[in-house]
Amino acid sequence: MTKMKLNETIDEIFAQALEFPDPIARDRYLDSVCLGNETILVEVRRMLSLLPLVGSFIESPPNLSTFIEKSEIFAPAIDLTGQSIGPFRVISLIARGGMGRVYLAEQETPIRRRVAIKVIRSELANDEILTRFELERDVLGLMDHPNIARVLDAGTTSSGESFFAMEWVDGDSITEFCQREGLTIRQRVELLLTICQAVHHAHQKGIIHRDLKPSNILVTLRDGKHVPKIIDFGIARATADALLNHGHMTEAGQIMGTLDYMAPEQADQCNLDIDTRADVYSLGALAYELLTHCPPLASKIPTPSSLSERLKIIKECVPEKPSQRLSSSVEPGNSQAVQTKVRANITLIDQDLDWIVLKCLEKDRARRYETVVALAQDLERHLNGQPVLACPPTLRYRLSKFAKKYRTALALGTTFSLLLLCASVVSIVQAVRANRLHRQSQANLADA
Repeated sequence: MTKMKLNETIDEIFAQALEFPDPIARDRYLDSVCLGNETILVEVRRMLSLLPLVGSFIESPPNLSTFIEKSEIFAPAIDLTGQSIGPFRVISLIARGGMGRVYLAEQETPIRRRVAIKVIRSELANDEILTRFELERDVLGLMDHPNIARVLDAGTTSSGESFFAMEWVDGDSITEFCQREGLTIRQRVELLLTICQAVHHAHQKGIIHRDLKPSNILVTLRDGKHVPKIIDFGIARATADALLNHGHMTEAGQIMGTLDYMAPEQADQCNLDIDTRADVYSLGALAYELLTHCPPLASKIPTPSSLSERLKIIKECVPEKPSQRLSSSVEPGNSQAVQTKVRANITLIDQDLDWIVLKCLEKDRARRYETVVALAQDLERHLNGQPVLACPPTLRYRLSKFAKKYRTALALGTTFSLLLLCASVVSIVQAVRANRLHRQSQANLADA
C-alpha cells in the first residue's frame, strides 16, 4: 500500500471512528475494520488520542494524517482552570480537542452569571481555523433569539489565545432530554416547531447552520416549559453581506457536517452550492430520530463501513417511513412493556408525520420544503388537525381530516340527521296509512 493510499485509508477509518461516542463500540469497530493491520490501528488510535471530536470549532482539518505528520506541536494544552479570562473566572474544563478547549466560567461583576468560553490554541491557530472561529463568533453575535445561545464577550487571553464567551446552557441533548422526560409524540413535535422558528431566525440573518444534530440542540426545563437552545455554529455558512468575507471559505473536497444528519448535497465533495434546504434536511433527520429513536439511514449502513460507503448511502438510499421503522423495532426479544410502548407510538405517528419527515429528507432538494417556515407551517397544520401540504391533496384525505378534526360536531350532526330521517320516515308511513284509510272510507261510503 502506497503512503498516499495508506493516509487516505487512515483518514476514512478515523472519520468513521469519530461517529462512535461509546469507547467500547469504537474499539470494536477499529478491531473489525483494521483486520489485523497494526500500522493502521496504531496510527488511528494515536490520532484519536490527539484529536477527540468535541465540537465543530475544534474539529480537525481535512487530510488529518498528513496534518499530524507535518505538525509536531501536539503538546498538552495548558489548563486554565482557576485563572481569569477577561471578566470571567474559569471554573472547570468542559471539553478539549486538538484545536481548542471549552471552559465553564463565572462572571461576578457587574452581574453574576455562568458562561461557556471557547479558546483556540495559539500554536495551532492557522488562517483557516481562525477564520472559522471568528465566523462562529460573528454569526452568534448576529443572533437575537431566545432559542439560540448568545455571544456575551470576545477577546484574547493573557497568553494571546483567541476566545469568546457564550451563554452557558445547562441542559441535555434534545434526544436525551425527550427520552429522560418521557415526552409524547405531540410534545416532541412542538419542540421541533420551536427549533424551526430559531433556525428560521438564523436564515433571516443569512446564516446556514449546516450541522443541526441532537448534540447541538440542548434542552432545559424552565418554569415547567421545555426550552431548546441551538449551539455550535462552527461550520455555519454566512450569506449576509456583513459576513461575506467568511461566508465562502469552504474548499472543494471538504466534507462539512455530521454524517447521520448531513444533506446529500453536503456529502458531495465537489458541491459548494449549499443553501437553507440543507438545514431543512437536517431538521427532518432530527425529527426522524425524535420519532423512532434512531437516525434515518441507520438501518441502511453496514458494519463496518468506510467513509466513502457512508457518503454514497447518504446520496442514494431512501429511508423507511418513521412508522415503518418503529414497526420493525417491535421484536419478540423485547419485553412486553417495550413492545406495548412502541406499538402505542406507531399509532401516534400517522401518515401526516410520515409525509412531513420524508418530504424533508428528499434527496432532490427541489422536492423538499422550500423554507423552514414551510416546514413549520405543516407541523402546525398537523398539530391543529388540518390537512398538511406534504401529502397528495386527494378529496378522500381532506374529508378524513375534516371528519377527524370535527368528529364531535359530525357525530352530533349525524345523530340529528338520522333522527330527522327516522321521524320523516315515520311521518311518511303514517301519512300513507291515513291516506289509504281515507280512500277506503270513501269507497265504503259510495257503496252504501
